[in-house]
Amino acid sequence: MSTIADQLMKGWLARLNADEELKDLLGGTGRIVVASASQAVTIPSVEWMLYGDTEGESFNRVFVRLDLFIKGAVLCGDVEARIRAISHRDTSQMIGTIRGWIRYLDKRDMDFPSQPGVVHRALDFSLEAVRTKYQNHTA
Repeated sequence: MSTIADQLMKGWLARLNADEELKDLLGGTGRIVVASASQAVTIPSVEWMLYGDTEGESFNRVFVRLDLFIKGAVLCGDVEARIRAISHRDTSQMIGTIRGWIRYLDKRDMDFPSQPGVVHRALDFSLEAVRTKYQNHTA
């Protein structure tokens, strides 16, 4: 049985992976993969990981970090801008089959000393499902 967090991530990743502009910015690969210490970083790529308490109440916010590994600051900025345009809304939205929110929280540059010119930027988002008891509420 999949959790709300699993369903939110599946819907968001499907949206990111389906975006042709983002694929083009990533060199045609659309390489968005789960972060893993057992695999070498591919340039360009986007890696994701869940962090925070995702095991509690079903409707806790899910915190996600996207790590961008992009050659060049301008291209990295373009990838970041596209991800934010695809994701963040000020109102609720459908994330796969669930109504909820994807909120952009923060970003920061990280050191990536193994390859000169490669920018490693971390983007933080939260995903949250609309609580079922409020979905059909009328004022």
